[in-house]
Amino acid sequence: MPSSASAGAKPPPADARRALGWFFGSALTSAALVWGIGLVAPALSIAPQSAFILAYAAVTAEILALSWSAPRLTPVPTALLCALAVGALVVLAPLAVSPVTAALLTLSLGCLAALLGAALGARIEKPGQLAAVALVSAIADLWSVFDPSAPSARFAEQAIAQPDRLALFALPFPLLGTPLIPAVIGAGDVVFAALYVAAFRAHALSVKRVLLALSAGFALGLLGLLVTLEPLPLLPLLGAAVVLTDPAARSLTRREWRTVIGVCAALVVAIALRLSR
Repeated sequence: MPSSASAGAKPPPADARRALGWFFGSALTSAALVWGIGLVAPALSIAPQSAFILAYAAVTAEILALSWSAPRLTPVPTALLCALAVGALVVLAPLAVSPVTAALLTLSLGCLAALLGAALGARIEKPGQLAAVALVSAIADLWSVFDPSAPSARFAEQAIAQPDRLALFALPFPLLGTPLIPAVIGAGDVVFAALYVAAFRAHALSVKRVLLALSAGFALGLLGLLVTLEPLPLLPLLGAAVVLTDPAARSLTRREWRTVIGVCAALVVAIALRLSR
């Protein structure tokens, strides 16, 4: 199998300090972009749909940069950095939306989600297990978005009801032509994007290919949002794109496939029973 370097996506430095430098550099650049655009956005004139497309594209680029640069750390540094990020989110929770608070949210939530995803992805024992991850996460995400009592649906409702408060569950970005800085893409999508990249890197698969697959998944999600004008689950699209992009990511034995399908069927039944109540 080709290594990530030979596949055209140079990995971040192996040295822990330099790797963290790349990662925090990506996070700080993303935060600075949110802050800077937030300051000038109200003075610009742009069509609302174009403003949303630009915001979605910018957050997608942030997620891909964080996923690519997220380092594989030992458990203690990972736990300490995640605890620091959670502490920052607790401080931000009661604050109103502004360019500064949106930038700080981008920094803390982006780092937390990407580090968690990278830690999980690096521990996947074989690439074929990504097919199971993709299927289970897709089912869970579909339920979470379309069940009115599920977390994603409630968070979306809360964000719409309180547009002046920070939505701590998603990365924000300013809408050009307005003072609004809405939540754009959920933290769960960041976790799984980083997980897929870390797993591909850990098993010497093409990192360039998985980044392109994730880009395609996010692009399809944007198209769906523009057509339906409703919140859509991204994890099914991201998982399908990743699994289809490399045969190794779906290389389970027949016995393993039967187990995965059995688990997925049980999840579907459990969700159906919950929705029927």
